Amino acid sequence: MKTRILFKIVAMFAGLSLFACQMESLYEQSDGTIVEIRQRDADCEIIWEWIIELGKYEGFTSLHPNVLRAEDSEGQYYIIDLDTNTTVPIELNEMYKFYDDISIHKDNENFRFINTDGSYLSKEVFEDAYGFEDGFAAVKQNGSWDFIDMKGERLTNSCFDNVKSFKEDRAAVERNGKWGYIDTSGEVVIDHQFYNVNDFYEGYAGVMIDNKWGFIDKEGCKRIDYMYDQVGNFSEGKVSVKIENSMGTGFDEWAYVDKNNNIIIDFYPYDASEGRMIWVGEFKNGIAFVSKTLYSIIDENGNNVFYGAGSAFFISSMTYNEKYDAIAAYTFTDKEMKEKKYGLVGLNGKQRIEPIFDFATLLYDDFVLVEIIVDDVYKKGIIRLLDVT
Repeated sequence: MKTRILFKIVAMFAGLSLFACQMESLYEQSDGTIVEIRQRDADCEIIWEWIIELGKYEGFTSLHPNVLRAEDSEGQYYIIDLDTNTTVPIELNEMYKFYDDISIHKDNENFRFINTDGSYLSKEVFEDAYGFEDGFAAVKQNGSWDFIDMKGERLTNSCFDNVKSFKEDRAAVERNGKWGYIDTSGEVVIDHQFYNVNDFYEGYAGVMIDNKWGFIDKEGCKRIDYMYDQVGNFSEGKVSVKIENSMGTGFDEWAYVDKNNNIIIDFYPYDASEGRMIWVGEFKNGIAFVSKTLYSIIDENGNNVFYGAGSAFFISSMTYNEKYDAIAAYTFTDKEMKEKKYGLVGLNGKQRIEPIFDFATLLYDDFVLVEIIVDDVYKKGIIRLLDVT
């Protein structure tokens, strides 16, 4: 059951406007402003509604699945539960995501941990802190890092130069320029010997020795030799690996290999254009986002599911909503390709919600953050996906 992080639920949103294909083309905000959002194409398939109207808040920060912190034009902050359409004002301005029902609150230059009821986890303040993962949070005090548990008690009383959060009961810790791993008892279980490390995923972690990456298991045994120039994290039994200047071609190439270093998807020179990041993503439900000049999606055999160069839509964020077959994307509305409009597109490259927004990105579950320019100002709002026609 999703934990509600409202300190006290006191209000309900009202005045929601419902839109579907071929419905009204004008949206009237509560202040009387009229915004045209004509849905021009009957091919759109997802019915949606406004859950937070445009311009009601200046900005949003995600705190928890379907729970946001919002700021209005007066500088007042609120916590909003999107599932129940409820909101409550809060005094805390700088809050971060909730993990295991505990969030980080930054007060001036200090960090403290706060519970869902608004009480502090302990009296301690920290110079820096990470959110709770696997029951522990990394904290920095007097220039050194350690961990606390969910009671606020220290895990090791050690002084590490740097740390990463716990994943799969292991946390990477650095001392004197070398990385190792501790377990949840605080014991060093993999010695400090690596120049760089990743977290554990599916029992394997990428580690670097002599500028080459390989993989170890949770006991520290080498499972894939140190032979790659960059690596990702294992997902669905596969991991991305890079070789620079592959076979002397001058191109960097990526492949996906399994836990025995067998090639599952062959090496390919993934690239990106127009300021995009090169992306060779992790697999989720049999698909992964990659950059083939434009952002695309491949299946577990490396075949194109969504080929960026073959669609009128350009993928704008690496999140796929399987329930609605929806990806945030944009298209150009002019021949000069200067005017972008955002909507949602399916894996087949076809429109799911018409591109009528000036920005859109998927949140959790049924919700999408959208923006529309009104009088040269970006107005933010939240829509809820309702059904598929």
